[in-house]
Amino acid sequence: SKLINEKEKQMRNSVLSNMDDEAYFNQLDQSDFAELSYDEQVKLKQQHVENVFAAKAIDTQIKPMITASNPMHYRHKVTANATNIKIQGQRKLKLGFYIEKTHKIKHGFESIVQDKEIEKVLTDIEDILQKNHFTAYEKGHDRGIIKHILVRKSFSNHGMLVVFVTQGSIFPNAKQIIKEIREKNPHINSVVQIIQKIDTPIVLYGEEKILYGSGFIEDQIDDLVFRLSSKSFYQINPEQMMKLYDCAFMLADIKQHETVMDCFSGIGTLSLLAAKQSKSVIAIEVNASAVKDAIDNAKKNHLTNISFIKDDVEKYVETYHQPVDVLILDPPRIGLSIKLIEAIKKLKPKRIVYVSCFVETQARDIGQLVRLYQVETIQPVDMFPYTGHVESIVLLSLKTA
Repeated sequence: SKLINEKEKQMRNSVLSNMDDEAYFNQLDQSDFAELSYDEQVKLKQQHVENVFAAKAIDTQIKPMITASNPMHYRHKVTANATNIKIQGQRKLKLGFYIEKTHKIKHGFESIVQDKEIEKVLTDIEDILQKNHFTAYEKGHDRGIIKHILVRKSFSNHGMLVVFVTQGSIFPNAKQIIKEIREKNPHINSVVQIIQKIDTPIVLYGEEKILYGSGFIEDQIDDLVFRLSSKSFYQINPEQMMKLYDCAFMLADIKQHETVMDCFSGIGTLSLLAAKQSKSVIAIEVNASAVKDAIDNAKKNHLTNISFIKDDVEKYVETYHQPVDVLILDPPRIGLSIKLIEAIKKLKPKRIVYVSCFVETQARDIGQLVRLYQVETIQPVDMFPYTGHVESIVLLSLKTA
């Protein structure tokens, strides 16, 4: 219906700004890299980054890749999808992952990139759901409940959050199911149900209901604690995330008297880290849930020099006219809009730190800024070993007249 389509559109505007990248990286995309040595993977990615920036006539020398100390089993957030198979005429729930660039699901959990403890949790959940005769929701049929299972793990304390995405609110015998799962996996300290009432490709669209615990887990970066709920955007490779952020802030070289603007600020990871070094931070994020988490994170860490703005980044930057010393950009993989780039040109921050998970759109956007800005540093980071994806940090400084 028209109303449902409008709701889907609104959800994409507010949720996909943070969730788009995670949905993209949830696909199995290891076919081209699984047989390569790690050194060979790094060489290919390094060459790819160099080629992309060269194609945009950006001739700044690319720094050597920041590599992963542990390139296997690094994913601390995994989303499995539910389907049914028929055995002796009976429908049986199976969990698995989408094969890259298809809507087909490959059953099973073994993967060179996923945390082994999360794989065990998913295996236990599948066994328990099967034993209790749960089936997967089947689009177009009035049957089945389970659509997706998400497991998120804290790097700092190993606590885990489990999310059941269901069609409708019914979850039979939920307390007993959770008890059985936790008996096998005591590190699970929170369980949430996402209730969907329409067919939607957006995994975490719907009402959230806490079934066990607080509804979130906590992780730590340096001395800062971050609350991670079911819909929080957070890097899936914690060890490489630390390297990425350390490098970004070393390049930004933020001073205590400076003002920082953090666009696409999510739950406030970069904003809070910037607040420790700066006079003030303006954090802009369209996702209401992420802004709430960010405010809670700031309070928990006793940081008061951050203003959290729930707004569309493009609209806010267009109307902001105060001086900004450092602009942090960490957009979804689609990159920046033309309007936002024009607004940045008018704002003229002294330095820009642009973090991206998709170098093609990053290079495209920087190509629009080079008349005003000098490209100082391009630093690739291997956030996603055994996949073709690569993260990149670019430092730009305002040219003097």
